[in-house]
Amino acid sequence: MSSRMPSGSRLRAMPLLLMLTPLLGGCWTTASPCRLLPLVEYPKERAAVIVRQIQAAPAELQRFALDAVELRDAVRACRG
Repeated sequence: MSSRMPSGSRLRAMPLLLMLTPLLGGCWTTASPCRLLPLVEYPKERAAVIVRQIQAAPAELQRFALDAVELRDAVRACRG
């Protein structure tokens, strides 16, 4: 009794099919996945207004804003 699969087995084509599926669907990209994350850039004047509003906000909202800044910086570093 042999443990080898016959050369025409459909199971041998499965890895190739799994690799080609994203290509055929257009989902495979060579770009960094960070490029897919939206990142809004504000003009300097608008950013200055936002900073003043955050500084006047309660501590909870300031922490929330700092978390958003850290996430933005991480995305920028990932795009690097």
